[in-house]
Amino acid sequence: MADETLATSSWYVRQIRIAFNALRSDLKPILILTVALGIFGAASGKLTNTTASSAQLLLTPMPLRASLSDQSEDEFAKMIAEPMDVKTASLLCMSDEVLSRTREKLDAQPEFEAFKSLQQLKNSLAFTVTIAKDTPYETSYSPILRLSAKAGAPARAKLMVDTWADACVEMSVHFKMRQQDQTVEALRAQSMVLAATVAAAESALETFRRENNLEHLTTRMTGIIQVTTLYLETRGRTEEEYSEEAARFEALRAAGAAQGPTQELRLRPSDPLLKLLKGDGDGDAAGPKNNLLTLEVLDPLYELALTAEADAAGKKARLDKMDAILKKYGEELRALQAEHARVATLDKELLREVDLVEEAYLDAGLKLKYAEVAAQMKQKELQVLSYGAEWRLPRFRRALLFGASSALTGVLAGIGLSLLARLVILPALEPGA
Repeated sequence: MADETLATSSWYVRQIRIAFNALRSDLKPILILTVALGIFGAASGKLTNTTASSAQLLLTPMPLRASLSDQSEDEFAKMIAEPMDVKTASLLCMSDEVLSRTREKLDAQPEFEAFKSLQQLKNSLAFTVTIAKDTPYETSYSPILRLSAKAGAPARAKLMVDTWADACVEMSVHFKMRQQDQTVEALRAQSMVLAATVAAAESALETFRRENNLEHLTTRMTGIIQVTTLYLETRGRTEEEYSEEAARFEALRAAGAAQGPTQELRLRPSDPLLKLLKGDGDGDAAGPKNNLLTLEVLDPLYELALTAEADAAGKKARLDKMDAILKKYGEELRALQAEHARVATLDKELLREVDLVEEAYLDAGLKLKYAEVAAQMKQKELQVLSYGAEWRLPRFRRALLFGASSALTGVLAGIGLSLLARLVILPALEPGA
């Protein structure tokens, strides 16, 4: 066992000695590779030495709120007051138009070295969206958007990020104007259409009321009802009187039926009167038996019955006439009631249509006022909360770090290549291997 351990230890020592001899043989190439990579790394670090500058944009919705009593107005005010969210602002900031404006403004600076392409500018810019609350159920974002720009000089980085921030603000104003101007134009057109609709509905209602006078129908019905009421009261009294006359006639007729319509009266006039009636001067010629005068007269009960019958017939004729008049008034009243119901129903429909279009017109007018006020406000959707700063750029730190890391990489690579060549590749190429 001791012999095996000694043999294994001798093999490891022998391999280490072989590796050390191989490295000593390639020491010069390893040093050359290390120095070359160190110089290349230091140069790369120096050439790629950059600094960053950051600006912050703040989302500022307009202070418009509708009455809390009207949910539709509140939703419309919310749409007008907050047309941009943080995601929309992020897309806006990285849009081609904003990048083009930024590049144009930077190119206009005499001391600024222009970018060759938009992609080069885009690679130098970045934005960060701050998440205020992030849970599986709800995600909310901070109204602050952080912009950053990288450049080889602090002043260049600051100029880039400040110019980019101003371009974003200008584009947000353009976004606001484009959206709200279209809203104003749409609402103005809608208001004009609704105004014409209201005028047409009011004209139709006016024409209908002029051709169908509801008040006249109501007055006429009221007059007919009053006249009918008076006629009914008069007819009731006339019917009572007719009943009384008819009963009186029947009673008188029954009483006079036994003795006929006439009565015989016998009178004994005086002698001179008798002579005068006879036309004879001799009053004694007739004798006592001829001194009676017989007369035939109407029965008073029969005469009263005739009067009662005539009165009853008059009352009956009056009742018939009043019945005809009441029938005529009844038919006219029913026709007026049907016409009144028709006119009242159509009047309500036309009035309801006027109310509906007026309500829509007023609602569109209110929304138009909101949109016009929002369009006239000078407040910007995006505002620069803070511009960038010129951070100090370390001169040699990045070069030293890159050079040291490259040199270390060169040492490790040289050792690996030397061992691979001396211990593996060259022995395999020797004859008889």
